[in-house]
Amino acid sequence: MGKIDSSSSFWSLQFSVMLFGGASIFGALLPLNPFLLVWGRTVWAVLFLMLLIYLNKEKINFSKKENYLNALVLGAILAIHWTSFFQSIQMANVAVAVLTFSSFPLFTMFLSPLFKFGKITQKNIFSALLIIAGIGIMVPLGDWEGLYLYGILWGLLSALSFSLLVLTNKKISSGFGPFEQAFWQNAAVSVLLLPVLFFYEINLNLKEHFYWMILGTVFTGLSHGLYVYGLKGTDAQKASLYAALEPVYAIFWALIFLGQIPGLREILGGLIILFAVRNGTKN
Repeated sequence: MGKIDSSSSFWSLQFSVMLFGGASIFGALLPLNPFLLVWGRTVWAVLFLMLLIYLNKEKINFSKKENYLNALVLGAILAIHWTSFFQSIQMANVAVAVLTFSSFPLFTMFLSPLFKFGKITQKNIFSALLIIAGIGIMVPLGDWEGLYLYGILWGLLSALSFSLLVLTNKKISSGFGPFEQAFWQNAAVSVLLLPVLFFYEINLNLKEHFYWMILGTVFTGLSHGLYVYGLKGTDAQKASLYAALEPVYAIFWALIFLGQIPGLREILGGLIILFAVRNGTKN
């Protein structure tokens, strides 16, 4: 596909990150084991992406062996990212999960040279430190208990794996359309996690099944495709800093749909993260 201009990339990434923030709310609403939750999420995503690809008059190339290998690599990383993220939500809460996850631009900045995607600059380091400061302010350290500590560790694993996902996507994504690439990755996750059906039961009411479908279609299939699309028009470090806005969007979703009003810590930390993102992405 042709080169994507910076404006289209920016808005695609912003809308996808807004949807990523909303996905955390569904994780709190669905009483499922994280592995089972992610499996169902990707099954719905695959079906939705197949529809989008058909409506866009594109094709999925099943003949290339490298497609399967790339999908398995990216799918394995994506599976680790999503399961660790939902594990963080269930062991702590949405705020801890999204705030610790938002540290991933720090991982991306320092891992980028290993993938030959630029060098670490003083501006990168300054922005990363600001993001960490924002997280520190938003999370009440004095209130952490054992589960919160484990929730934080799972959140950091989610951040690290997402950084690897962004960088690996940039490395091996050439030649794919954005929705086709998202299709392959979600399909790989659904296959890799298929064995969880033998260990966990699905006990959901009709409303919860509807939530699961919305999580998989709009908040996974669409958001993932838009994020991959946006990645094709910017560098990995900028994409990571854009995605650091996810906690801000997650707090907004929680306010609208769960009635959770952010406190002074969340507002101040969110403002610092916004400034860090602006500083890190400004030319």
